Amino acid sequence: MNDILKHIDKPALIVQKKSQVIAGANQKACFLFDRGKDLIINSTLQKLLDTDKPLESLDIISVGDSLYSLEKEEKEYSGKPVTQLTFTKLPGDKEQALFSHYSKIAEQIVHQLRSPLSGISGYVEMLQEEETADSKIKILDKIDAGLRESFLLLNRIEKFAQPVSANITTFELNQFIESVDRFIGVANMDRVVIETDDEINKITTDFYLLGNILKELVDNALQASENLKDDKVIIRFKKRGIIEIENRIDGEEYPDFDRLFLPFHTNKARQPGLGLPLCKKYCRSINLTVTPVTTSKRNVIIFEIGNILMT
Repeated sequence: MNDILKHIDKPALIVQKKSQVIAGANQKACFLFDRGKDLIINSTLQKLLDTDKPLESLDIISVGDSLYSLEKEEKEYSGKPVTQLTFTKLPGDKEQALFSHYSKIAEQIVHQLRSPLSGISGYVEMLQEEETADSKIKILDKIDAGLRESFLLLNRIEKFAQPVSANITTFELNQFIESVDRFIGVANMDRVVIETDDEINKITTDFYLLGNILKELVDNALQASENLKDDKVIIRFKKRGIIEIENRIDGEEYPDFDRLFLPFHTNKARQPGLGLPLCKKYCRSINLTVTPVTTSKRNVIIFEIGNILMT
């Protein structure tokens, strides 16, 4: 077992593949988990990591104040299959590390899928030009529509993967409100109510990113209330440096706040679950906060964008 681990300069474990019992650990792993080798070996991986997830679904874990990605390599020891786990510390604070990790995954998804989908799209376009049978043209049109939807999905994922640059300026609040429909969409404006405090005249932040933050939060709100009669979304600009986005949710159960901003976490079909993560990413880039807040009304949730300089 020592022969497998001795050349690894990161925390590493050897885990029995079937039972997920830890069969070996190097000294760096002992330091990482702050316990002796005798307390690690023969323990289960789930007990050590304090999780109920199987090894196959573990990708990134939290240890102390840091996040680590898990690299897995299948090996054989004494004729039995084992998995070598190597822990790589992700840079930055936990949230920054998490977003950096998922941004790399998003970039790989786009890279792996865009080229083959472009090839299929070109082939479908060629068949559409040559086909004359109505029944086959309808089938090709459906395929083409599905491909277009896939490209929109990839564009969304690519947007999350791209770095964000900020341009901080000071602008009139009225100027920003007049431009909100550019971000939210004219068709949605009849479902949006904007309220402002009379004492606010100017905002200092990134005009474009603030507009996109509102876009993501309003889109999220409209999806959450799409089955309700009262699907109005209220945007409030408040003098204490906060913008509130109030919306209704379908049902009385609040969403899982711990997972709201987790990339790719969604129960919506044909969506990558990146609206709120994009919102969080934009907020971080201009030093703003975004916090979900419960209310006395069980079907109402408020997102607060904080730390905004308003004068």
